[in-house]
Amino acid sequence: MPETHTLGERGRGFVRFLQTLDARRVAVGALSVGLAQACLDEALIRAKAQQQFGRSISAGL
Repeated sequence: MPETHTLGERGRGFVRFLQTLDARRVAVGALSVGLAQACLDEALIRAKAQQQFGRSISAGL
C-alpha cells in the first residue's frame, strides 16, 4: 500500500483499534443505562394510569 494511504503510524493500527473500542464501550454502557431508565420511567407512568379492579395496577409498588 502506498505510504500516502496510511493513517497514523505504520504497525499501530491494531493498538489504535483497541483504544477506540475501549472508548466506545463506555459510551454504549452509558447509552444503555439511559435507555433503561427512560423505559422504566415510561412503564411507571403507564402502570399508574392503568386501572384494574377499581385501583391502579401500581398500587402495590
